[in-house]
Amino acid sequence: MTHTMHRLSAADDDFIIHVRPPKGRKEGTGPVLGDLLERLCACHPVNAGSPAAGTLLTKPLDTLIRTWPDGAPLHVVFDTEENLLAAVRLLDEANTGFSVSVCAPLGTVMRLEGQGHVHTMGYQMDLTPEEEEDWLSRLMSLCGHLRLSTGNARRLCEEIRQGKCSAEEAARELGRVCLCGCFNTTVAVRLLKEGSKES
Repeated sequence: MTHTMHRLSAADDDFIIHVRPPKGRKEGTGPVLGDLLERLCACHPVNAGSPAAGTLLTKPLDTLIRTWPDGAPLHVVFDTEENLLAAVRLLDEANTGFSVSVCAPLGTVMRLEGQGHVHTMGYQMDLTPEEEEDWLSRLMSLCGHLRLSTGNARRLCEEIRQGKCSAEEAARELGRVCLCGCFNTTVAVRLLKEGSKES
């Protein structure tokens, strides 16, 4: 169970992998997780990180790889099912003994199960019609630690509308305050563009 199961974003471009060392085994796990991050970057994540380590939106990749702390979980976000499936295969081959959980649409999970990658499943209901129409709530849900500001999101939407910044720049600025690396910049771009039309 992770906070990313309760995202209100559309699911077809939002996939998250969580990698955690076994309980009671922290020493020496930092370099293993740093190596996994480096290898997973070949699968083209849109973000990755951990509260104890930083994220791809706040630190260079080589710094994260080199300084990943022992015991810190690794969160990696993808915006295509293809890249997610490649990452799961990579983790399966790595066989670290670490816990891996995936937050993805049911169809994706069923494909993973068919390939022998799924051991247990948890479910979340679909969005209500009101949630589907509420771009701001969906955007705020991209940070499970509730660090995003609705005022900042609205300001960025206005700057996009006025041509002062691109939606991509706004998404990266907004995502830098998310500590864990679970912020999906691809989804944020889409939602910020939606919001900028309302401003």
